[in-house]
Amino acid sequence: MTKVLITGASGLIGLKLSDYFTRKSYDVNHLSRTISPKNPKRFKWNIKKGKVQLEALKDVDYLIHLAGAGILDLPWTKTRKKELRSSRIKGTLLLYDAFKSIGHFPKAIICASAVGYYGLKDDSDILTESSPAATDFTGKLCADWEQSMDLFAEHSRLIKFRIGIVLDKAAKIIQKTQKPAKYGLLSSLGNGRQYMPWIHLNDLAELFSYAVHDDHLEGTYNAVAPDHTTNREFTREILKIHQKRQMVPNVPAPLLKMILGERAGLLLYGSRISSQKIIDKGFQFKYENINTALAEIYDL
Repeated sequence: MTKVLITGASGLIGLKLSDYFTRKSYDVNHLSRTISPKNPKRFKWNIKKGKVQLEALKDVDYLIHLAGAGILDLPWTKTRKKELRSSRIKGTLLLYDAFKSIGHFPKAIICASAVGYYGLKDDSDILTESSPAATDFTGKLCADWEQSMDLFAEHSRLIKFRIGIVLDKAAKIIQKTQKPAKYGLLSSLGNGRQYMPWIHLNDLAELFSYAVHDDHLEGTYNAVAPDHTTNREFTREILKIHQKRQMVPNVPAPLLKMILGERAGLLLYGSRISSQKIIDKGFQFKYENINTALAEIYDL
């Protein structure tokens, strides 16, 4: 039986992929900070202590590496920024050393990076995988994260996905907009003109599956839908589903910055990002535009 090991399996993407590959009769194991006697498929690792349960790595065919502390969860203090870096970069290096110690590397490593690689900026130009990394915090974080992954390329087929905002019924962005939209109180953020590179969770699962099954696929790809959607357009489409119009003004950028600090940039800035490279490889998106994605999410 083909064995898949998933890190970060407790998050939205990890839960989806775990279920997805289990349904396809793969042997799916998890690396987690905690273990449970009720779940023999969950193995323990501790990034801070540099320890990993080596049994989890035995005979692994494919590693899906998603682990990383939530970028929006806590204020970006100096300590938190170190945690964001450590959970990604130190975690990747720990995995590499662990596989090296047992003398076995997976056939392929599929890693999650993020569109934060391109930085917190507004850009009307369409950015591609060859566009440079930004020099701000998110740009450097993603660039260093991806560089740490490159160690695997000598031993395994390596695929890196720069993932956009993930849309799904259970996604925080959908959960947090439902009640305000129901009463017409949902509003755009800042000027609303910032782009929101996104991908439907079902398409993302298919994309990871595509990477597993296509032996010729390797390198870096933007995991975003072909549609270029602004925050204003996203807001209007959700309000339309609830048969409402925006009845309140946009949330002012200074207010978001006061509440979220540096993290506000994740909501106020965004670029147009191309998915043409993965399309040229033969991948077909089921949810190409925001209308079809939201229609599935809201069961329309």
